[in-house]
Amino acid sequence: DRNHRYSSAAEMARDIENYQNGLPLVAGPESAGYRIRKFAKRHRAAVLAAAAVLMVLVAGIIVSTVFALGQRRARAQTEAIAQFLTRDLLGLVDPLEARSPEVSVRYVLDGASQRLDGKFPDQPLAEASIRETLGQTYLKLGEFTSAERHMARALSLYERALGQENSRTLKAMDNLATVRYGLGDPDKVEPLTVRSLEIKRRTLGEHHPSTLLAMEWLGSFYLQRGNTAAAEPLLLSALETRRRLFGDEDP
Repeated sequence: DRNHRYSSAAEMARDIENYQNGLPLVAGPESAGYRIRKFAKRHRAAVLAAAAVLMVLVAGIIVSTVFALGQRRARAQTEAIAQFLTRDLLGLVDPLEARSPEVSVRYVLDGASQRLDGKFPDQPLAEASIRETLGQTYLKLGEFTSAERHMARALSLYERALGQENSRTLKAMDNLATVRYGLGDPDKVEPLTVRSLEIKRRTLGEHHPSTLLAMEWLGSFYLQRGNTAAAEPLLLSALETRRRLFGDEDP
């Protein structure tokens, strides 16, 4: 077909260079699969890294969801989560959509964040699990602002779906406090840690390890802010409780 021929010798020469450099050909198939295969071959290490990130995200989120809901209730949630992470995020390695030829961990996380909004209107726990894992991953990368957005949303979803006293809600509350502490925002850290300690005292008791850790964390927080009057009773109470439970041993 004359319309499909090269318009000039220079255009044909450029396509020969594309072939030598592993780039998609102008005369090649128009399918996205062909372009993705070419992209993956040129950037094998980056694509493998992105695939590894996706596998970790899928595994972490599914495991946390199963623990939160139990196997039977978690089945629909985990299917939705896996579908989102594989179908939506695998599109990020498509060079037709990618903003750069390098697929980094941050690129995958940002893509997930953009596609997550409004994705699970009727499955709040699926969204909460995804956001919790994304927030933790951002936190490990030192991206506190991005981590806070996901952690705050996860906490809100857990509170509405499971209530404030659920273990998943309390964990999300503690995670958000940790992120905000890293951001240097103590005025937002204190109410979260106080509320977490109050709930753990009421539901788990004074002697529970989670309660003791919460007391020590809040006491240390007050101590660092110079509020020794608030720090001392918390730290002393935690120390005395540990001594009663463990004696002189290091618990």
